[in-house]
Amino acid sequence: MAHRAVLALLLTIFMAAGAQAQTSPAKSKGTDVSGVFNPLFDMYCTTCHNQTRKTAGLALDSLKTTDVSENSAVWEKVLRRLRTRRDPPIGAPRPEEAVYQSAIAAAETALDHAYPTNAVLNNSNRASDAELAGRMAKFIWNGTPDSILLDAVKKGDLRKPASLEQQIRRMLRDAKANNLVTGFLERWVWADLLDKAPGADEDLRTALGTETRLFLESQLHEDHNALDLWTANYTFLNDRLARHYGISGISGSEFQKYTFPDNTRAGILGQGSFLTITSFKDRTSPVTRGKVVLTTFLGVAPPDPVPNVPPLKPDDDRPMRVRMQAHLTNPACVNCHATFDSVGFALENFNRLGQWRSTDGGESIDASGAFVDGTKFNGPAELRDGLLKYRAAYYSNITQKLLGYALGRQGRNWPVYDNEMPSVRAVVREAAAHDYRWSSIIAGIVKSTPFEMKNITQ
Repeated sequence: MAHRAVLALLLTIFMAAGAQAQTSPAKSKGTDVSGVFNPLFDMYCTTCHNQTRKTAGLALDSLKTTDVSENSAVWEKVLRRLRTRRDPPIGAPRPEEAVYQSAIAAAETALDHAYPTNAVLNNSNRASDAELAGRMAKFIWNGTPDSILLDAVKKGDLRKPASLEQQIRRMLRDAKANNLVTGFLERWVWADLLDKAPGADEDLRTALGTETRLFLESQLHEDHNALDLWTANYTFLNDRLARHYGISGISGSEFQKYTFPDNTRAGILGQGSFLTITSFKDRTSPVTRGKVVLTTFLGVAPPDPVPNVPPLKPDDDRPMRVRMQAHLTNPACVNCHATFDSVGFALENFNRLGQWRSTDGGESIDASGAFVDGTKFNGPAELRDGLLKYRAAYYSNITQKLLGYALGRQGRNWPVYDNEMPSVRAVVREAAAHDYRWSSIIAGIVKSTPFEMKNITQ
């Protein structure tokens, strides 16, 4: 019966999508998603997200589906959660993948039609070539245009697609692009907070920070796929850091590129800087690690904790998973923690300073867990593999944050307004044809409406 119900829902959604595609633009205005979302909400969502319960502050039974522009902020939130498959909650019936894909496509298309300010720019409201060159230099180099950029402006070549992309690749190879690492990437992955990390001596903090900075610089200069921040199988080590990680064959104080022989470590999630920053001075923190992975990389923040939750008891030698299970006695806490604790527990083989370990509290570490959608994993390698299924959310989130940074928005959250989200989606779609390399994402941002407007909104 359940299987037939899902098939019926799929048929309803596909028929509705086809009918809406044939509806005249004057009638639908491109913002009507009722045919797709009404059956989806009825079957999976409104039991919890209604006017009475308002779980997570959402009342989907009253959300207007015939015109997403009337509450675009809520629809953008719905879209983010659909991309990360955060709903329905653990244990509840879930839509088939095809339903998710149809809903995401419908929401993206409707929201792209919802903002009238995204009209094509004309000469009166577009920045001049000289202004664009200045913005590019500020964005990528945190500096001023060099003679090559200025020459492209003088010749009228800067905005030609091939010339613009060539300039951006050149700028990323330049050492001045390291300012994009320190200004954005290090802050985005929390590495700029390493000097405040507890429990590490100054030499170790310096080594951990250098590892991450050199890694991020190589990602940018070599124009990697942005997802390589998770998956890259190399890092940079000197003898001090190699000893810390238990790696042999590295000598001298100079850092050198090192390729991992196995999949124990990879990318940012295997680096001591990230693992130390997301720990306390005397223990790891699966909660912090899980929340940071979901919030920083996927853009989905958990709800605020319930008030007056006592901290873990100090001087408790039991394994962290046992301590956490004893701590979570409030059902509301359990339901929320289930969405991110598993991600943190998958990293428990790394101690509070990022060293590999097999035991905790005298017992073998249990690094198993599952995502909200039920996909299981065990340990950091399987966690990274599992996160890849949410790459669409990752690409959208990193593009959104990078656009906010490029526009000069303040704070490490680099906010982007709802009416700028169609530009984010356009950048991601265009970058797909170029393997989501940093140059393609940055080129898309430079060509985007928010970046090219004569007067940038702050």
